[in-house]
Amino acid sequence: YDGIIELWDLVTPRHSDAPNAHILLRATCGINGSSLAWRPDGGALAAGGARAAVFDFTGAAPAHPYRRQHAPPAGQPDPVPRVCMADGGHIVEWAPPGDSHRADGTPMSEFASLNTQEGQVRLWQPHGTPLKKGGSGNPSQPQLMKPQFYTFTKQDAVHPSGEAVEACSLMWLSQSAVAVGYFTGEIVAWRVAGADDAIAIV
Repeated sequence: YDGIIELWDLVTPRHSDAPNAHILLRATCGINGSSLAWRPDGGALAAGGARAAVFDFTGAAPAHPYRRQHAPPAGQPDPVPRVCMADGGHIVEWAPPGDSHRADGTPMSEFASLNTQEGQVRLWQPHGTPLKKGGSGNPSQPQLMKPQFYTFTKQDAVHPSGEAVEACSLMWLSQSAVAVGYFTGEIVAWRVAGADDAIAIV
């Protein structure tokens, strides 16, 4: 809950019994690590909290205007979130992989987060464009920027009654259908339809 996520490599023998974490992910944009979800291809890790954040695990070390001199070593995951998102991403999930990819090879799978207090589902495409550059802080200390890149929701959805019914679970049924469980005992599913620039929950 301090904004730091610790990961151990349990597959590589020399890391399996290490007392210290193999990777430290730091996010000052408000995550608390209460919910974590890997993109299906392993190329990104989403974290929930007061805000949601996405860490780049491709090892490609993409160019970053705040990190010209602080890029992670080639092949290593980026320890600072690539994208931060709006408030309330307490439960996070990635859509399962589909057949379509962008021109740069990244999958088009959507990312959904759930605000448990308002019962609101928020849908993003973190790899979509345009990403917004912003935040406050000293660019010479990129790990303290709040945030680095950020994007906005494509669409919100709430309980069909329109009331702020508190939700407790979120699950993608397919790449185009997401289900939400509510503390009232109800389960509601939405179908996601639309192109890159016209995502909608219906």
